[in-house]
Amino acid sequence: MTTRFPQVDPRLPLELECLIFECAASQWTAKDSTVLLVVAKRVNAWVYPIIFRVFSQAEGSRFPNFEKYPSIKVEDVGKFARHLLAGTRNLDLLLSFCPNVHNLALWYGVSLSEHLGAIRNLHLTRFSATFLDIALKELLLGPAFSYLTHLEILSLDPRTRESLPDQCSVIADIPKLSHLSIPVENADLVPSCLLQCRNLHVLILSSDRDDFRIRKHEDFSGIKDGRLVLMLSDYYVESEMDWINGAKGKVDSWITADLYVLARKSNFLRSSSRTWITSPFNWGELLNSEGKVWYSTLA
Repeated sequence: MTTRFPQVDPRLPLELECLIFECAASQWTAKDSTVLLVVAKRVNAWVYPIIFRVFSQAEGSRFPNFEKYPSIKVEDVGKFARHLLAGTRNLDLLLSFCPNVHNLALWYGVSLSEHLGAIRNLHLTRFSATFLDIALKELLLGPAFSYLTHLEILSLDPRTRESLPDQCSVIADIPKLSHLSIPVENADLVPSCLLQCRNLHVLILSSDRDDFRIRKHEDFSGIKDGRLVLMLSDYYVESEMDWINGAKGKVDSWITADLYVLARKSNFLRSSSRTWITSPFNWGELLNSEGKVWYSTLA
């Protein structure tokens, strides 16, 4: 005789239970989150898309690693991707299987001109790239970038012969752009971008730690616009981790810059003079007593 047990409903409301598991999966690493897949069928359905929300296809460490784990198919999990750090390998194919990506980083010297079609099929809110062999206007003035809020330009190729006024005009015409990062070698863009891009909340001027040009920070002392943030970029591994942190909703260089602009506007800084900062950095060294109280409320 088979004993039948009554079906037991979850103690928590289903919506609350779902929220708890989604929060856990969002905070844990993808590897740690896999233990949640076997809790229950409903939990699997909630957690599985979160595990594959962030794709990091770096040359050194890849997630998902489709070669190491062939049972994971990009055609199956690509639809879950919202954030993609991509290399040059099979880029068009990868983008075709990830139609819902809104945060795209194309590093490793990706030739943007070779992948225009695939990029233009997306609807991006964040874009980070080295603009090799392509002018800004060839890429950014299109529907794929009409909702762009964050743009990180790692370098501009002078061979495109795009004039400084043209570059500023293209950037200013991105309707929703609120955050812009440009390299220190293109510092000539700063005054015009601050003037023309009225919707900008933050303009980061980035420099490598070892770049001798950081010693010329006095060159920017005459710019009184509080939106300008001078930021030192770390080595590649740290930059990749910073991008992943941002993709997962954690503190990244964008959030650090936002907080710095707010602290300056609120007179929470010890000194009003411009200084190069890092992400993350020791806020205690820059904040006055009121600023430290403010920062303590952010935790």
